Amino acid sequence: KRIGLAFQIQDDILDLIGSKDKIGKPIGSDIREGKKTVIIIHALENLPKDKKERLLEIMGNNGTTEEEIKEAIDILKDSIDYAREITIKYIEESKEYLKIFDPEKRRSLEKIADFIGERIY
Repeated sequence: KRIGLAFQIQDDILDLIGSKDKIGKPIGSDIREGKKTVIIIHALENLPKDKKERLLEIMGNNGTTEEEIKEAIDILKDSIDYAREITIKYIEESKEYLKIFDPEKRRSLEKIADFIGERIY
């Protein structure tokens, strides 16, 4: 469960800071679609009123410009960092859960967790 959550949050991060070639879709597509990711939820709970209102103006608008997407990503910087921290925490927790297996059997699963962690950067 933890590694699945880490993977999804990482996917949400990459939507904002990855490259189009790497993720296979335009950067910021989650913003255009108005998706409520952990990044967006964190931002809406923690942003000052003016930035929150601006983010909501940009979100869910198929006509959003590249400039507005960049503006939204800038507004979301602290929340992106928060999401990274959660992803790392979930990866570490998932590896802790694997300790019930002997080292040889858990090695492949740990490699999957490490791969997901490497996608952060």
